[in-house]
Amino acid sequence: AENTAKTKTAGRGRKAAVVNADDESSWDWDHGKQRVLAAIRDLITLVDLKALFKGLSAAQQLIDLCMELALQGLESPAIAKQETNWPACRDVLVLGAVQYQQSEFVAHALMELVRKHEHMPQLAALIAKFAEEQHNSTQLAVLLLSEYSAQSPEDYDTQYATS
Repeated sequence: AENTAKTKTAGRGRKAAVVNADDESSWDWDHGKQRVLAAIRDLITLVDLKALFKGLSAAQQLIDLCMELALQGLESPAIAKQETNWPACRDVLVLGAVQYQQSEFVAHALMELVRKHEHMPQLAALIAKFAEEQHNSTQLAVLLLSEYSAQSPEDYDTQYATS
């Protein structure tokens, strides 16, 4: 009886997998993504991390983590249709770029995603547009254009064909 309390079945049917309920060492990103992205958007939107940590350098590690999570969220082709995940990713990246002076990092990271995923050019453009509309900052758009023009169109075709 003790052993059955520690396990649960996942799925249906005779071949359902047995999962250890005590196994907390794994993380299901897809399951927790929506809550995590909403939480980091709220954190970076509502809290001035520079003031909280008394300077940008002390807050940098947390800001970097927030932006990395937002970038991971953008990798899914379905992200643009998700009512909570897309705005959370967009907001975190724009605030990181504008408020925390990370425009170069965000532009470079977005262009890396553009090179890997066919759905990303439109999303990168929408993120730059949001930065201009909401924060009156064209720096992200300029940096994206600079990154984009540094590579020939044939290179993009080759990258999409190989991925």
